[in-house]
Amino acid sequence: MESITFTVAGVPIPQGSTRAFVVKGRAVTTSSNKNLAQWRQRIATEAQRAATEAGWCSEGKYAYTVLADFYFPRTKSMGKKDIRHTVRPDADKLARACGDSITGILIADDSMIDRWSVTKRYLPPDPLQGPRVDVTVIRMSPVIEVAP
Repeated sequence: MESITFTVAGVPIPQGSTRAFVVKGRAVTTSSNKNLAQWRQRIATEAQRAATEAGWCSEGKYAYTVLADFYFPRTKSMGKKDIRHTVRPDADKLARACGDSITGILIADDSMIDRWSVTKRYLPPDPLQGPRVDVTVIRMSPVIEVAP
């Protein structure tokens, strides 16, 4: 079992919804969040850096567990004890953006992720680090194919 960990600084952006339509006979897809592409690129860049440093290559014969801890800025009106982030964005949409971003870099395809652990938290009142996501990808034992 091998693992790789990296951090991406910035306010986490959810995957959101995509819309598809046809323009001059070609299919075009758009995202409902204009900042998504930049956020996904930042995740991919940090994942690539971590993979290069660790000598990690994505392989298709493994199952993966992904742990993602998302940290959001506090609002001025919230109490000092509030830690859990129970408002939008949804944890599953944050995970989708992360999974899509590491595909082809740390894992061959995000369908090979068989377990997600996602947490959403507010930063402590006096944080040492700002908003971010801490990601750990764990390569599990090889996938065993069963003959039909």
